[in-house]
Amino acid sequence: MSMDTAELRGRIKKAIVRSLELEIDAATIGDDTLLFASGLVGGMDLDSLAAIEIVVALANEFRLGLDEVPRESFESVATLGEFIAAKLKEQSAP
Repeated sequence: MSMDTAELRGRIKKAIVRSLELEIDAATIGDDTLLFASGLVGGMDLDSLAAIEIVVALANEFRLGLDEVPRESFESVATLGEFIAAKLKEQSAP
């Protein structure tokens, strides 16, 4: 079962909101919003603890083993989506 990019990104956004207990609508997070940049530059201003919580949430959401997530994959929902899509493809390969 393959999911499209919009569905994948939507699930990532919901996992972020749920895991960090944010009081925002997941749909308000832009695909290219910088997750760890300052709010002053339009980022979400998340910290390293948030990164750990996000990894756990995504591992559970997509039933993946995410031992190492490259730092550059945490730039935005779009880059996380690319990383997760590659992991899902890897997992489904024979």
